[in-house]
Amino acid sequence: GTKVIVYNLWFNDEGITELDFDTDPKDIRIAWDIKKLGTKPAWKRIQEEHIAKRFRYSLRVYLSILYLRLPTNFQIILRGEAVKPHSIADDLKLVEFVKYSPQCSGHVEVIILNF
Repeated sequence: GTKVIVYNLWFNDEGITELDFDTDPKDIRIAWDIKKLGTKPAWKRIQEEHIAKRFRYSLRVYLSILYLRLPTNFQIILRGEAVKPHSIADDLKLVEFVKYSPQCSGHVEVIILNF
């Protein structure tokens, strides 16, 4: 397997490292995450929970959407816990089935388009 070692972290102007290992013991986050945004608490919570926002500052969420289909016998472990894969295609709102006929063969394939 592959092991990634994080070292030589930089400090920002407040003396905080660029990666946050303390907020979530099962995740590694960018230190300037969504908590810095000055929004209402309820709206901030909704933004924090949606995967489209979380992948920008959470390594666990980013790794969960990295592969559309995981190869067999493959798993990603972050801070001692397996990362649960998430298909972003399931989050898309509009689904359309299109019949596609390749030029080189005579059979028709059905493909799914998501928006």
